[in-house]
Amino acid sequence: MAVTEHPILIVVAGASGDPLSELFGKRGFVTHVVGDAAALRTLENGGVRPSAAIVDFELPDADAALNLLFREVPRPVLIGVAGADEVILGEDLLDAAFRRPVDPARLFARMVNLLAAKKKGPGPKRNRLTGIVAVVRGNELFRLAENELRSAVPPVNAAAILEKALRDLGCDPLTLATGDLAAMLASGRLEKELASFGDPAAIREALGRIAVLLPR
Repeated sequence: MAVTEHPILIVVAGASGDPLSELFGKRGFVTHVVGDAAALRTLENGGVRPSAAIVDFELPDADAALNLLFREVPRPVLIGVAGADEVILGEDLLDAAFRRPVDPARLFARMVNLLAAKKKGPGPKRNRLTGIVAVVRGNELFRLAENELRSAVPPVNAAAILEKALRDLGCDPLTLATGDLAAMLASGRLEKELASFGDPAAIREALGRIAVLLPR
């Protein structure tokens, strides 16, 4: 899903940076994790020019790191991560802001979308999204479908992909009805959304099980 051949990602974070580095690394990103603004400056002085960066605002000097990244030419896509009640200094410099708990799948999808939009060129306005909360809340039917999808795609992706497909159809995970899910399965939309995340045969088997399990 990476939008460039080898996009470079810098993660400015403490211990939280390693899981993100692993997630993006598996998807074709060249990742660098740094623990503070000084380490970021050293990386930049070494010639590293990121396509994107994630800044964890739990770090004391996160705002300094953000300002360094914002001055990069060309400017990378910038995503901030903060606690639920934490103030993000320089939030207007960000392309997106996530608040914990953060679903890595949604963060990854948002990053790829932002990189794709950047590649297409500037639009009429910046496409910002703030306040994303990771946990995908859904009703019993949503959980049923999510559990089956976990056998076909990475568990971290299942709920986020299902939610995106539903919302594209104007549905809400909390009020998902049998007819909505059945219609989405019949249209092939969910299978298309899942295609980049797993084996096609395993995906079709999971969708088949969901169809069988749907309440009649």
